[in-house]
Amino acid sequence: MKNVATGLIATCLIASIALAQAAPSSPPPQADKLGAQSLRRDALSLIYAPASTPARASRLVALARMAHRLEPDNPEGNRLLAVIYQSQGRLEDLKGALDICHRADPQDHVLGMQWLQLNLDLMATAQDRIDFLNEFVKRDDVTGELRAEAAVALAETYRGQGDKNRARNAIEMALKLNPRQPQAVFGVLAHRENVTVEDEISAALAVLAGSPRRTDQAHAVGTLLGELGLHEQALRFFEHGWTLAKQSQSREVMSRLGPSYASTLLDAGRAEEALSVLTEAMRYDPYNTDLRSLLIETNQALGRHEDASLATNELENILKARETTGSPAYARDLAWFYLLTQPRPERAMAYIRGPASVAADDPVVIRILGISELLTGNTSAGEERLLPLVSTDAYAALFLAERYFKSDRIEQGKAVLAQGASAARSGPGFRRLKILADLHGVELGEMKHAAEAAALAERFDFRVLEMCRKPGDFLELGLEAESVSLAVGDNLYVKVTLTNKSPIAAPLGLDGIINPQVAFVASIAGIDAPLANLPIALLPAPASLAPGQSVSTVIRLDVGRMSQVLAQRPTDEFPLVIAAVPDAMFRENRVISRAQGLEAKPVAIKRLSVLPGGPQVGDDQWKKAYELYLGHLSWFVQYGQVEQKMKTARQLAAMLDYESQISSGAADVTPARRSVISRQILLRLMVELLKDPSDVVRAEMLSAQTKMQNDYTTLKLLGARFDDPSPLVRLRLAELLGIAGGQNTVMDYLAQDKDEDVRMMANALMPSR
Repeated sequence: MKNVATGLIATCLIASIALAQAAPSSPPPQADKLGAQSLRRDALSLIYAPASTPARASRLVALARMAHRLEPDNPEGNRLLAVIYQSQGRLEDLKGALDICHRADPQDHVLGMQWLQLNLDLMATAQDRIDFLNEFVKRDDVTGELRAEAAVALAETYRGQGDKNRARNAIEMALKLNPRQPQAVFGVLAHRENVTVEDEISAALAVLAGSPRRTDQAHAVGTLLGELGLHEQALRFFEHGWTLAKQSQSREVMSRLGPSYASTLLDAGRAEEALSVLTEAMRYDPYNTDLRSLLIETNQALGRHEDASLATNELENILKARETTGSPAYARDLAWFYLLTQPRPERAMAYIRGPASVAADDPVVIRILGISELLTGNTSAGEERLLPLVSTDAYAALFLAERYFKSDRIEQGKAVLAQGASAARSGPGFRRLKILADLHGVELGEMKHAAEAAALAERFDFRVLEMCRKPGDFLELGLEAESVSLAVGDNLYVKVTLTNKSPIAAPLGLDGIINPQVAFVASIAGIDAPLANLPIALLPAPASLAPGQSVSTVIRLDVGRMSQVLAQRPTDEFPLVIAAVPDAMFRENRVISRAQGLEAKPVAIKRLSVLPGGPQVGDDQWKKAYELYLGHLSWFVQYGQVEQKMKTARQLAAMLDYESQISSGAADVTPARRSVISRQILLRLMVELLKDPSDVVRAEMLSAQTKMQNDYTTLKLLGARFDDPSPLVRLRLAELLGIAGGQNTVMDYLAQDKDEDVRMMANALMPSR
């Protein structure tokens, strides 16, 4: 549980938070909420800013802390603070921030896991943890899955105290709360006596049903079924794991799963498919000796003897190269190779002597010694060495039975074959043993527990595995913008909704159908490469989405580079298209989805011109349209509400920056328009906003100026704000002057401000002497 909890903090560094609102004890004024919203936007922008951005970390802290002062109960702000407190090791403060987030949405499983683990970490004694967990498992405002996690933690605590009975009761409680919780499933199994193979299969199936991306459990079920001779049933689970491995291009999973999958295909007589699997797996792990051994067998089964010979030579070269390292394990592998392929027992005996001297009790070493002795004429010693292994080692049974048949001990040979087949009905050793059994008319019969295991596999709901491989057939992703048009200075919000349209529950999370997080990519007219460095939406989802259930979140995207793009060319109009990428992975600077076929219809948004009539206004009417726009700005500056004035501040900064680009020739406009935009008028309006009675308006004007080109004239107009009574305004001033540079005297002054956050911002951006 701790790994999942800690992982969320790292995720927060690249993610935006659901804008669900907790119920604060005393709601802050609307103006303070707007000011906090602005601060959080700029803090998020710093997260997505280049690493070379001046004082990135310290500015982020100062902005987030000031936002918290203005709106202390906001979940988004507290999640941002949680990132900071975690990095600073301030666990008590981290707990306070997460308390607010957890209260805002107790159904959010990942957040709940983090909150739960943090509370446990902060408790001084085991009894404190026991008391806390015993109360938590009774809560009815959180999901059964989260209460199950608490019950697992309770069992671990009792176990640490040596209280086995209470530990057992707690783990059984966890299983009742969530029959698919892995630690609960395997914990209850561990308390049982005489665990059967059905118990093992049932446990692995339960975990797989709740965690369908756990290829280790698909592997475990496939292996257990295969060993019982249920090869076709086993292949359904191997095929699932293999499909996921190919989707993720995981070398580790392919190396682990590939040999078992290919071997089971050979068990089922599907050699062509086995060859395909081996070829694919060896692209990722070309020196895997298990894969190469199976490749030899597969080519032989297909009658491709030249290919088998080539594969044999390649495997020998690999094993020889490894053996030169002096490792006894590699010498053992080479000895086995010389017994298994074109048997050369003398050479095998030469290589096994070293491993035998250091690992005489190793069953593989004993097998190799025994078979080597059989094949070199020391038959009595070989038989004596192999006989104890026959019930657990198919190869030992195979070679010993062959010896018995050759020496006319037919009944002994048949008995040894039956014993050898009792351990497992799968693998290369069993396949050779089966050929020998068929040759001598030995009926191996059905494995014990095979019928019961087959029934378990048939009862498993394979739809959950299909849902994992093709989530688009079972889930629906919706994306909608708050508005299809966006004025300069407007906030850009989109809503993401995930719905389970299937008749069965959809487990979520890293091991579930999908990880409930959504990345975004924006395609914008005039920009060649799509913008992908955007906030990631973390859906506040439970551990499992019930049939018909939806979960949604609203996320702000006008941060970082996107904020700059939306403010450019303010008199123009241009379209942008935002696409959602669910369960996103970043690979080679690309954003790709792990959720096959799950797509939302992209949203098209139009960034509007500030001019009445839009960009279609001709040169002859452009001056009139611009003057009308200035009239609107002037009215908002004088009479607008706080939110309107803040938007006006952002538009003024965009227009001033645009005017600078026109003057420098960076912006290409017609001569008739070049002289229309008056910088002096825009500056006068800026000064009025800097004198506004509302501190959040004054602060917003300063914040907007950090995003434009400032010169001596614009900076000279800030003098009245040096002693502004509002720490919010002084903090924004320190940030602006620090970014602009060359303001040593004022920055020295602000670095000694009475407000801690103002001092932090000023010191972070203090010019080097």
